[in-house]
Amino acid sequence: MSAAEMEKYGIEAIPIRELKGRADDLHMAPETVEELLKQGEQIYYAHNLPVVVTPHQPEPPVFLLNILEKFGEK
Repeated sequence: MSAAEMEKYGIEAIPIRELKGRADDLHMAPETVEELLKQGEQIYYAHNLPVVVTPHQPEPPVFLLNILEKFGEK
């Protein structure tokens, strides 16, 4: 991923040596920090994740509507 793409999507590369010092700012649980430290590689942190909204009760599948229409239940 290029630097321009990383900036566009809000992705930051964090060297492993800086992880403990940044953990509170990044809202990382101590367990997560320890696990990442064991891996020993820099991490990539996404600051601007897209939000996806899912309806609580999604529309019924089309085949269900067809069955209901056939039996006059629409």
